[in-house]
Formats: sequence, C-alpha cells, structure tokens
Amino acid sequence: VATDVRCNGESVGAIDVTVQGGTTPYTYEWTGNLNTEDISDLSAGTYTLIITDADGCPVSADVVINQPTPITASADPSIASCGEADGNITLTVSGGTQPYGYMWSNSSTDKNPQNLVADDYTVTITDANGCEFIVNTEVINPNAPVASFTRTDVLCNEDATGTISLTV
Repeated sequence: VATDVRCNGESVGAIDVTVQGGTTPYTYEWTGNLNTEDISDLSAGTYTLIITDADGCPVSADVVINQPTPITASADPSIASCGEADGNITLTVSGGTQPYGYMWSNSSTDKNPQNLVADDYTVTITDANGCEFIVNTEVINPNAPVASFTRTDVLCNEDATGTISLTV
C-alpha cells in the first residue's frame, strides 16, 4: 500500500508491503539498497522492490508515490480612491488539492476581498491537505495628494522676512 506525499516537495510518503506465497523468510531489496519490508519518509517517485523467498525465487514490483502539483497563486489588486475603502483584490489559485482556504492579513477569509483601503495585504492559501502558499500584494492610491514646499529663510535674527509656499 502506497501513501502519497500530501504537499508538493515533501518527503512523507510511505510503502507498506504485504507478502503472500513462497517460502518464508523473505528478503527485501528496494531501490537505493534499503533492505526492510516497509519504507517511509519518501519523496514522490517510483520505487522498485525485489522480494526473494527462502528458496531463492525472486519477484519484483514497482510502487509509485504521487504528489500534488505545487500551489501557485497571483493577486490582481485594484486601485483604491483616496481615503475610501473601495479597492479589491482578485486572487487566482491553482495546484495543490482543492478546496482552498484563505486568510488575509486584514482577517478576511474571502478569496477576493473587497472594500479595501490602499495598503499592503498578505494572504495565506491553505489547501485540503494543509499545504500553504503565501502571496503579498498592494492596493494602491496613485492619486493621493502630493505636497511640496519652498521656503525663504529669515534674513536677520528676529526679522519676520521668512516665507513658506506650499503647493498641493
């Protein structure tokens, strides 16, 4: 019996062997020179087992450990109006094992949160196997006011000749 890897890239697969027939005791030889009946801590791949009984009769089998595709995601934020909570983020997710759960840095659990102010946002995506993927994005306000100023220093001590000119 093969136990597949839950999250892409992990090494938590296992193979549990049950042997019937032949003459006991059996010897086991796995890919990589492992000599135990059962093996664990496996990454995805194909593992070959040769079982030889006490009479020297061999039998072989290939066992496949699978894994899900990696979780990938992208965020497409909108632009928020100045001082308004009218921004949103559209999230696109693939891979892993559905369904997905979402936890945003603003405590939203929606896939596509709305009514957002201009700010940085992070979402942790968790698939059905508990595998996680994190995406950072920013809702911006490119039309925020910009202020600049020019100044004229006072000419003499205790003089009232200094000025500040503010442009917004």
